[in-house]
Formats: sequence, structure tokens, C-alpha cells
Amino acid sequence: MDFEISEDQQLMRDGAREFAQKRLAPLAEEMDEKGAIPDELIKEGAELGFFGMTAPEEFGGLALDTLSYALVIEELSKACAAFAIMVSVHNSLVIEALNKYGTDAQKEKYLPALAGGEM
Repeated sequence: MDFEISEDQQLMRDGAREFAQKRLAPLAEEMDEKGAIPDELIKEGAELGFFGMTAPEEFGGLALDTLSYALVIEELSKACAAFAIMVSVHNSLVIEALNKYGTDAQKEKYLPALAGGEM
């Protein structure tokens, strides 16, 4: 059995780690105190694909495997739990539920905007 992560998984993890260390960690305490995440961080996270990790590719998502998704959430959590929870809920509770239980029309209407971080 091979327990090594793939090159794609490493790239996702490393990209999340870099964003978390450079952008989230320096602002984490301030975000906790204010109870708000700056819009520019949300936009940057969207540009990196964090808000479409579980969305199918045909709707603009990354369709990541479970391990890649977990590696990203882990790296974000190390720097800022609030941001990681927001990303996790967006992907697992919103996108996954819509993808699994939504109609085709609902998926076409909402998934592209959700995956792109616009919604």
C-alpha cells in the first residue's frame, strides 16, 4: 500500500500552506477580535479555488479528491480556524448538498457562482 500523497495533492497542500502562512496567519487574531473576514481574503481564496474544491469541473470547480480537500482545510486551519470553517462549510454543506440533491436547473444556476466564490 502506498501512503505517499500525489504531486497534485502536494501542490494543493503547498498552495494552501503558503496562502495560510502569508495571508491568514498575520490577520487571524484581528479577524477573531472583529468577528469578520476581510473581503480581499475571500477573493484571494476564491482565486486559488478554495471555494470550489468539491464542485464538479463542469460547473467551474476543482472536483478534488477527499484527501486533497482535507489537506487544504488542514493547512488553512493551522493559520485561521474561522477561514477554514467558512471554506469547509461552503464546500461540504452547501456545494455538496446542492450537487447531490439539487435539480439540474439549480446546479446550473448556483454551482458556478458558488465554485467561483462569487456567492
